Amino acid sequence: MIRCVPEGAAWAAVRALVVALTVAHVALSAESPTVVPAPWLVDRVVARFTAPETGGVARPRFIFERELAFEARLEALADASFAGGNLGPYLERHVRSALERHMAETLLESLEITPEPTPTELQLRMRSVRLALMEQVGGEGALAELLLSEGLDPSELTPLLARRARATLYLDRMVATMLTPSDTELRIVHRTTRTPFSSQPYEAVAPLLARWYVGQRLNSAVRAFYEGARSRITVSLAQLPRRPRENEE
Repeated sequence: MIRCVPEGAAWAAVRALVVALTVAHVALSAESPTVVPAPWLVDRVVARFTAPETGGVARPRFIFERELAFEARLEALADASFAGGNLGPYLERHVRSALERHMAETLLESLEITPEPTPTELQLRMRSVRLALMEQVGGEGALAELLLSEGLDPSELTPLLARRARATLYLDRMVATMLTPSDTELRIVHRTTRTPFSSQPYEAVAPLLARWYVGQRLNSAVRAFYEGARSRITVSLAQLPRRPRENEE
């Protein structure tokens, strides 16, 4: 069941989501491979939102628990001040950031792009998004492990890739060019900005630096778009199961 959450209570509900997602992950990790578990809920809606860009109240959009948990882990990995590791618990701010980014990208992918991207362009952009994710988490194996930790099949990554591909193409074509920085621009960034590649020669890291730089610019653009759109978004968070108190059986 979905219930409307008053604005002042919205992020208290997000804290409840953090607890629920963390508990679910711990329970799944502790499951013995030799024991057949009892039937359990595969997934559930944790948020419902509407906005004019997505068709308003007639076309609500839904976010599911497993995908939000996965996206919260991505936010944790992108948080330079957080040292929780790939599979460690994440924080409330990571869930909130993942929720906001998911909604912003959904709005962006719903907007008209001129000229309309061809299927080939979308596929190429999806590959770039996937490659950036792999580099962010530490490689193909780490990405597979991260998906498994949240009970996601590799095929379930496709909607996220498609959403980010179209959202970033909109930002690049309709807001400002972001996907194709020039060699001169990258050299200036390498020389003047602290990056993960600052200690290495530019020629050795140019492709990695380009993807990092593009990612940073896109992240900032998505956040800025959300801040401008948040007044148009109506969010409802799910009613989560009540956690028993310590003295309750």
